[in-house]
Amino acid sequence: MRKRQAGRQEVETVLAEHGTQERPLEPRRSPRPTLNDAQLAALARTGLDVEGRFKTPQDIEWAYAEGRFWVLQARPITNLPPEPLRGVRWEPPFPGSAWWRRQVVENLPEPLSPLFDELYVREGLERSIDALVELFEGVQFSLDDVAYRPIFTTINGFAYSRANYKLSWRSVPQLLRVTFEEFRIIFGGRMLAYWRDQALPAYLGAAERWKAADPAIEPDERLLGGVRELAQADARYWFACSLMIARAKLTDAVLGRFLLTLAAPGRRLTSGMFLRGFPSPTVDAETELEGLAEQLRDSDELRTLVFATTAAELPDSLAGTPGGRR
Repeated sequence: MRKRQAGRQEVETVLAEHGTQERPLEPRRSPRPTLNDAQLAALARTGLDVEGRFKTPQDIEWAYAEGRFWVLQARPITNLPPEPLRGVRWEPPFPGSAWWRRQVVENLPEPLSPLFDELYVREGLERSIDALVELFEGVQFSLDDVAYRPIFTTINGFAYSRANYKLSWRSVPQLLRVTFEEFRIIFGGRMLAYWRDQALPAYLGAAERWKAADPAIEPDERLLGGVRELAQADARYWFACSLMIARAKLTDAVLGRFLLTLAAPGRRLTSGMFLRGFPSPTVDAETELEGLAEQLRDSDELRTLVFATTAAELPDSLAGTPGGRR
């Protein structure tokens, strides 16, 4: 163990009669590390063993119970940085600038073609940022006052976004106003209208127009214009969706906290319970998993079988027991 830095945890998630619930963590336990050095070493060995079995780095979900680690799920890591290329220098395109791979560029894991770089990254993403800034009407705000251009670029073919900004004490009041306005836009009707009435129709309209075109007979200039139109519509729609997803996550967290602390403390209500009235494959799957977990908690036979059986063999093993066939 070379270095340890324990975070501060305020709540813990515990098993309840139906699903799980959060409860405040005792003050004396809050700053304590969850795992000791020996447990961390054992967890590292488990991670290396799983990686060795699949021959690629894995994103692993795990649990610690009954004195041992349990691997719940493992899937390949998709956003690892590429292995260093020999003879290639990784230097910022502008002296003193800083760049990182997060948000939209994180979804572009492979090197980009020069055409995609120009039309999507350098034109589409840049113009989409400017379109979002236009939503801040009534606020004296210029993106160029706090951000360097370009905001997006490629380095050795890989997409990156800016990680350094023009921050100064003079810009603090302006940034505070913009932050307040951002929350007002996200939770108000303007963001919903931008996504539903502008970005989404433009995206679908561009796709429909070019579905009807025959690339074999269209002139090159028109095809290039079509690719540009599609790239910009997609980039604009991506940013609109990202803000709508932020709205959903924030409202879900606020509702969950409200139910836990104010509306019904001790009732183990979660925001997910209120989503079950809406058609959603994700919520349906979560409900089904909760039902399966409840069956496992009620049956010593099923618990023992699940713990002792590999995932590949589990369906057949369950089919051979009365409780597993239900």
